[in-house]
Amino acid sequence: PSSRAASGEWLLALSDLIRRYDYDLIFPTNDSTLVLLDQHGEALGRERLAIPNSEAFATFTDKERTRELARKLDVPVASGRGLRSGESAAALAREFGLPLAIKPQRSYVPGLAAAKLSVTIAFDRHDIEQAFAARATGPYLVEAYFRGDGVGLSVVARDGVVLHAYQHRRIEQQGEAGASTYRISEPCDRHLLRAAQRLAAATRLSGVAMFEFRQDRSSGRYVLLEVNPRFWGSLPLAIAAGA
Repeated sequence: PSSRAASGEWLLALSDLIRRYDYDLIFPTNDSTLVLLDQHGEALGRERLAIPNSEAFATFTDKERTRELARKLDVPVASGRGLRSGESAAALAREFGLPLAIKPQRSYVPGLAAAKLSVTIAFDRHDIEQAFAARATGPYLVEAYFRGDGVGLSVVARDGVVLHAYQHRRIEQQGEAGASTYRISEPCDRHLLRAAQRLAAATRLSGVAMFEFRQDRSSGRYVLLEVNPRFWGSLPLAIAAGA
């Protein structure tokens, strides 16, 4: 059954599969199952769930908490803040310029039918107003748009120590905030790696995570966009590259 159905049949079915097959590990591969496995961790048995420790989970599944920690650790983030009730498109455009990013504070909220709440890149006031109209339940953030390449720095860590790191760069993607369709592996940028190491240490990360950055290749400047504390869509590239 669908994990997003309100009936609870998904949890009963998964519990039955665990009893029958005694799986060693269960890996979430999207935001909704990551959140739901954590939510039902005690019932399913946390020792068999490949999800991060509670501190890293709480920080990295909340984009505002991620931003706050990054600022505290001197990891660059785009200028931004929480979206306030009743704000106008014109005022936001004046404050942050265009384009700007409107993103949900959490990518998945239990009970919503959608598997994931997406980021919107608004290029004009009309786009901002459309994003407002399409918003689902829950708080949103607004950020100035940082131009550059999408870079993912993926790690496996134990107790906050990064044991292995791997980096890819987006060559093509579906729109400014869309899925990446073409990526290449490359040596880890030492500045991005150092930023990921600081964030991992501060949350005592145990598990996998992909730190998403946007980087201006000509200057080397970058900002942290978000952190996904789960396996990611480009995992086959990482494996093919030897990670």
